[in-house]
Amino acid sequence: MSRIIGIDLGTTNSLMSIFDESGSAKVIHNKEGKNLTPSVVWIQDKSKKFIKVGEEAKNVIGQEENVYPEFKREMGKATRYPFFDSDISPTELSAFILQKLKNDFELTHGKITTAVITVPANFANEQREATLAAAKIAGFKTQLLINEPTAAALHYAYSDGNDSNGTYMVFDLGGGTFDVSVVHVKGSDIEILASEGLQKCGGADFDKAILKIISKKFKEEFNEELDLGKSNFTITDAEEIKISLSALTEKKVTIVAEGHPKKVFTITRKEFEAEIGGLLTQMNMTCDNILVECEREKSKIQEIFLAGGSSRIPCVQDMLEEFLGKKPKLKGNPDEAISLGAAIYAGLKADKATLKAKQKDSISDVKLQEISPAFFGTISLNEQNQNSNSILINKNEKIPCSVTDSFYTMHDNQTAIHLTITQSPVEESDPRFVRTIWEGELKVPGDRPKGQEMQVTFAYQENGLMSATFLDVASGLKQAVDITAQSEGANSNINIDDFIVE
Repeated sequence: MSRIIGIDLGTTNSLMSIFDESGSAKVIHNKEGKNLTPSVVWIQDKSKKFIKVGEEAKNVIGQEENVYPEFKREMGKATRYPFFDSDISPTELSAFILQKLKNDFELTHGKITTAVITVPANFANEQREATLAAAKIAGFKTQLLINEPTAAALHYAYSDGNDSNGTYMVFDLGGGTFDVSVVHVKGSDIEILASEGLQKCGGADFDKAILKIISKKFKEEFNEELDLGKSNFTITDAEEIKISLSALTEKKVTIVAEGHPKKVFTITRKEFEAEIGGLLTQMNMTCDNILVECEREKSKIQEIFLAGGSSRIPCVQDMLEEFLGKKPKLKGNPDEAISLGAAIYAGLKADKATLKAKQKDSISDVKLQEISPAFFGTISLNEQNQNSNSILINKNEKIPCSVTDSFYTMHDNQTAIHLTITQSPVEESDPRFVRTIWEGELKVPGDRPKGQEMQVTFAYQENGLMSATFLDVASGLKQAVDITAQSEGANSNINIDDFIVE
């Protein structure tokens, strides 16, 4: 029997859904009976290798050592966190989250056969690599990723049947990242037109805004900084206040800090909205930019679908209504939309021979067209003998795709060619303003005049990862590059089977 799941690996919470035998996507509870598993890892004892993941770990943030929240934002980077007498990477911490979800599912439902993991649409290539590396560490045999707003779009279109014809905006505001996509739906065909996002904008930032307000009030009252380690207030309390202010116009909080009398402070929704005003402006600008990218007028957007728990915040919805002149659509639980869409996508990618008749029927007409999230290019010398970044794959290019271009050696008797792959969010020819995600060198025969042809082929795969081939035409020498797992942040030195993860 096939067991097909989608996993929303979130900054603050993670959850999983199953594409069941009836052809429906349904959220799966964790072992504690809850939909959401906080993305927090608590390594209690290194020698016993005992790991707590989820609610229990979240409850000791700021109270215990070796507790790690919000590490998704550092995925794919060289970031390391203190780990007893060593250190640990965001990739390895993410693997513990995935292992917890995997264990909880298989305890009740049996071995997973197909899994899809979600990533923010604005994740760079090395962040996607790190996510797949985390899945591998956790024991998943998958190379399947899907962009979070794409998963949400798939869920909404799938659940509406053929009733969602038109162009839509998917506004995904989660715990750590913000993504927005414009999608065109025609029956069961879903085409992603454009995606944009912010990597540090979400519920975690709003929690910090609450903390900033409390700290400011505390200093005004006592003329001292609030030390969380010597008070009863935690970042979890800040999150609860933020949630309350979606329903209330003000919230009282009692602070007990060492060396000071107990004090009750009041935080108003108006204060909170003013504190996050800069982030609201950034989200508004991102929505504006994406319409320019896909050449759509605001009037052409039929509806706005919301995903991610932070999309519930009233001022966020007010901003969207003012931006597009229509109320956003909160359909079902926005926390679950991405996971449900990922499960549907997993069904699309599963071995059809393993599917039940109802599963096959439910997705038989579903088609999804995804796009490249960035510009990919290579650095070469231009006619002025200056370094220039040449774009091969454009942002919003339909994928999978493969593009080949020719470049030529600039010197007689050249024996080596420097090879690069670059990535940028905007079309950019100046190498100073692009990121080099891979570089290498190809040795070539030296006894040749300049002008030797080098064919460069970039391929962007459906799972959102790059590959490339650099071919010296005359000699046939080439360098093939599979970018997967090249990033420093995707490396790991742990064997997850050595740990007890709960």
